[in-house]
Amino acid sequence: VTPSDLSDALSKASGQDVVLEINSPGGDVFAGSEIATAIKSYSGSIITNIVGLAASAASVVALAGDKVEMAPTAQLMIHRASTSANGNVDALNSAGQSLD
Repeated sequence: VTPSDLSDALSKASGQDVVLEINSPGGDVFAGSEIATAIKSYSGSIITNIVGLAASAASVVALAGDKVEMAPTAQLMIHRASTSANGNVDALNSAGQSLD
């Protein structure tokens, strides 16, 4: 699901309450942030229901709901930020500062 997919679906929901089922290993942190912002900005109530896995960026999406529910066997995985970098000392120091 892309941020625009979710925004389109929420627009069609017209403020009605929504249940968002999540089973995702995560993905791009910036897309997850945009989706979470759309959830927080929605005029109706959104229940995020973790039915399998909400890992990495999907955990940010899951926690944006007005109410968070989880199946008994579901998992929520939150981890420290990670990245890869190459270049000179300035590039590597910049990458480290971004992670901090």
